[in-house]
Amino acid sequence: MSRHGPTGEVERLDVEASVLHAASLGAPTDRLHVSGRYSARVSFRDVHSTFAWVDIGLNVFAGSWALAAHWIVALRRRELWWAITVAYLAVFVQVLLGVILMNVNDLEPDRFHLFYGFVALAGVGIIYSYRQQLEHQKYLLYGLGGLFIAGLGLRALTLATSALS
Repeated sequence: MSRHGPTGEVERLDVEASVLHAASLGAPTDRLHVSGRYSARVSFRDVHSTFAWVDIGLNVFAGSWALAAHWIVALRRRELWWAITVAYLAVFVQVLLGVILMNVNDLEPDRFHLFYGFVALAGVGIIYSYRQQLEHQKYLLYGLGGLFIAGLGLRALTLATSALS
């Protein structure tokens, strides 16, 4: 019998008891039916995996926009630089999430997964460092660079997925 709090939500103890009971039966504990409701447990690994797709999507978007701006002058707008900045900051956030995940859960991911993550991080620095020398080709630099970083993210994600199966 479950108790409901003042807002009608199932109390936390009932959810934790259901998780422990399901785990003892060998059931998956990521989604549990608790008193007519579903309780979704989100792990830090889920956050890292989901944000990988955000990171990849942002870099594809910004890279494609910059690549198109190389040929179409009307696309050379201030918002492009904001998009590139957000996409590159997402790389830093993704690597930080990965490092935290490794340390908190004491994980040892595939070496190439780590390699591709840190190459993406270094790639952001390399692209930024070449902005002066390639000023006349900056849209091409940032466009191809963003797509390259997205490709590294896809490869790292592929390695992480194959290691889990």
